[in-house]
Parts: sequence; C-alpha cells; structure tokens
Amino acid sequence: MRGAALVLLLATAFVAGCGAVPVPPPSAPEEVPIDAGEPDVAPPAPIPPLYTRLGGSGGVAAIIDSFTENVLADRRLKHAFARLGRGAKLAHFKSKLGEQLCEATGGDCHYSGKTMSDAHASLKITDAQFDAFEEDFRLALEEKQVSAEDAKELIGELEMLKDQIVHQQP
Repeated sequence: MRGAALVLLLATAFVAGCGAVPVPPPSAPEEVPIDAGEPDVAPPAPIPPLYTRLGGSGGVAAIIDSFTENVLADRRLKHAFARLGRGAKLAHFKSKLGEQLCEATGGDCHYSGKTMSDAHASLKITDAQFDAFEEDFRLALEEKQVSAEDAKELIGELEMLKDQIVHQQP
C-alpha cells in the first residue's frame, strides 16, 4: 500500500512540477437530439380504382359471364330472366351491365341504358329476387377470385340500387 501511495504522490508532484493542470477523466458526452428531417419513405401509391382492381374490361366481362350463367341457372330467378334467352337480348343485357359496372367502379365508361327504375318497373322484382340476384353476383365474384374487400365494395354499389330495382314486396 505504501508503494501505491508513493506512486500517486510522485505522479502528482510530476504533474504539478511540469505546470500542467490535471485533466479530469472524460465524462460521457451529452446526448443531443438530432433532427434528421423527413424520413426517406415514399408516400404510399394511390389505390387504383375498383375497375382496375377487377381486371379492367376483361375482368369485368369475365365476372358478367359467370354472373349471367349463375342467374340463368337459378330457379329463383328463372321467371325474371326468362326473356333474356341466350341470344341478342342476353348480349344486350351483358353490354349494359358492363357499362354500368365500369362506370360505377371508376372505369372510363358511361352507362347508356335506362335508369334502374325505368328498366325494372314492369318486372315487379321482389326483395327475395333481388337477394337471389345478389347471391349469384357474390358467387361470380368468388368464382373469379375477386378479393373480399373489392367484392364488398362492388356489392355495396349494387345494394345502393335496390330501391330503384325492387318494385314489389313479397
């Protein structure tokens, strides 16, 4: 212990004899927050319109083809769609439905058909028929692997038309 004390005394005398001022041991530097500015993250890309997410004209046409097959095979809707047959009337129906879906989902189309009220007034469509129609549409969306979110959005567009289409209560 004497040796250590002697070393400390000699070191102090040496520093004092040289005229140097002892420097305290370095302390940890203070942390200063640095403003790094905005992060280098690109803003999220805008969500494309539903029409694009459905596959554009080809995707919508495929949905309509599947849907019309479902409707024509549905015994609940057989009477309501019997007039379409499989010829020109069915092609016209598909064309107008394609225009309507394109416009309603943000495509670059314009629906040129009758209003929903005018087109359906004489058909006396019931709530049950509308519900069957909607089920067949949902089935077509599932068959074409439309995402649940996109299907919900599209069915929402359809449901907004219900009051214009249903003209007779069961």
